[in-house]
Amino acid sequence: MLAVHFLAIEQAFCLWGVSYAIISIILLTLWSMKKITFSLRWFLYTPIILLYLCGVIAVTMLPLPNPEEYTHICFENPYYPRFILGWSLQFAIRDFSSMGIGAILTSSYIKGLILNVALFLPAGIFLALLAKTTWKTTLFASFGLSMLIELTQLTGIWGYYPCAYRTFDAEDLLTNTIGTMIGWSIIELLRRATHQQPTKN
Repeated sequence: MLAVHFLAIEQAFCLWGVSYAIISIILLTLWSMKKITFSLRWFLYTPIILLYLCGVIAVTMLPLPNPEEYTHICFENPYYPRFILGWSLQFAIRDFSSMGIGAILTSSYIKGLILNVALFLPAGIFLALLAKTTWKTTLFASFGLSMLIELTQLTGIWGYYPCAYRTFDAEDLLTNTIGTMIGWSIIELLRRATHQQPTKN
């Protein structure tokens, strides 16, 4: 299992390096042709944002299984979609109720929900700081990104694999969206606390 995590991290860093190099070449080319103007701070923001996006991809999609070795898994169907909200809490209560409320709240099911919220919290911060999105735009953007990830998992990367290679989970849609909105709200509250102009709704 540890080797799988290291492989996902390795693939994510490779993706980050390649994507940053490509974007930098495109931006520098356009800048040299005087097609665009941008401040040097984007050279700082761009790798940070790309690193975060590659981290999200690593957690939600990597490592990719070998297609030739994956066909037999489709017959076992271990990655059935979960469309019902609340299954994590239900399973946590089922498996740990005899150990008390502490065991329920620290179970892997609840930890998974918390980690999903935390994973998308930076997305809300980036949207509020850099894009200055409204809460409605942030809500739709976060839900749309989460839906794209879940559908990519459900469709086996849109047909690249013969079946789903990760579980489509309605709870992920909810927790990811909540995490993004929390991150956005933190920046908006800080703006109000420092008497800066809040983002218009």
